[in-house]
Amino acid sequence: LLALTYLEEFGIEAEAAARLEPIYASFVNGAWNGERRRFRNFMGFDRRWLDDAGSEDAQGRTLHALARARRFGTTPGRRAWADWLFFEALPMTAEFQSPRAVAHAINALVEINDAAPGRADIRRRLSELAGWLRSLLHMNASPDWYWFEETLAYENALLPAALIAAGLALDEPAMRDDG
Repeated sequence: LLALTYLEEFGIEAEAAARLEPIYASFVNGAWNGERRRFRNFMGFDRRWLDDAGSEDAQGRTLHALARARRFGTTPGRRAWADWLFFEALPMTAEFQSPRAVAHAINALVEINDAAPGRADIRRRLSELAGWLRSLLHMNASPDWYWFEETLAYENALLPAALIAAGLALDEPAMRDDG
């Protein structure tokens, strides 16, 4: 769903996007575990969920996909569904400890902020998460290692990109420069 929203944003493969969006949205909708207030991540070949809740990274990625679907979805109904599910799931970000999950949530909040500017609750949550990620950078940085963690792992570009996006959205040049 996340990748598809980029095609939708730029009008590329519009027919394919219109055909595939309901399939991907249905998967995300089915992944929502309302009891756990989390998205599942793994489904078996028999179409049964293999977990009750996916990793924090999967949660953040799904929020990012929902935010973009809310902004660029092909139908008003799909955009309304993405908006509803995004706000149902957003409270989980208060528990995130994964830098990548936080970065995905930051990117999601930037998308929501761009789609519906002026929401103080969105800007506040964006500022909190971006502030946490920025503090992680400053806590781990040294003169010869300017990075968020002690090692490089995966999706590394996501971390500074999220700070840059948040700095631009919040009009905080120092945050953008850190990114």
